[in-house]
Amino acid sequence: MATRNAELVETTVEVLPLTGEFEEEPMLSRYFTLEQLTWSELARKKGINNRPSESQIENLKYLCTMVLDPLKEKIGKHVTIVSGFRSRELNAAMFGSPESWHMAEDDKAAVDIVCKGASLKRIAETLDELQVPFDKVIISYDRAIVHIQARRPKRENIARKIVGGVVRYQAIKG
Repeated sequence: MATRNAELVETTVEVLPLTGEFEEEPMLSRYFTLEQLTWSELARKKGINNRPSESQIENLKYLCTMVLDPLKEKIGKHVTIVSGFRSRELNAAMFGSPESWHMAEDDKAAVDIVCKGASLKRIAETLDELQVPFDKVIISYDRAIVHIQARRPKRENIARKIVGGVVRYQAIKG
């Protein structure tokens, strides 16, 4: 019996060499990943490529860094992306507007979010309090989301500072 157990151990214990590197999920900002902003069940089901270009990724980075990160830090809740980036094909499949900011073109980007434990109104109020650089915030009660649009400025430097415990953003004049 001792011999059989020894054979069993020898045949079942196998050390596999580590091959390759572990790929890390690309981060758009401190708290948000590219996958969070591009995931779509519809795109997966229909085989639609929902991979943004480099310029679209820059627009998404701006939205996450300048708007979503400060929101998450201030509201202290989990920010869930309901709908982020949409390729033209995905946007059409969703019957989205041909000018939808979700396509992250022309220095624009949009996202639909919810925050567990925070009302839609509270999310919008917090964005306003933070004075983050958004173009439009829409509370959609029928869809139970907050839609946020932001436009990346061209060659504008923005300073982030904390005043009285509140993060403020201000354009730096050259």
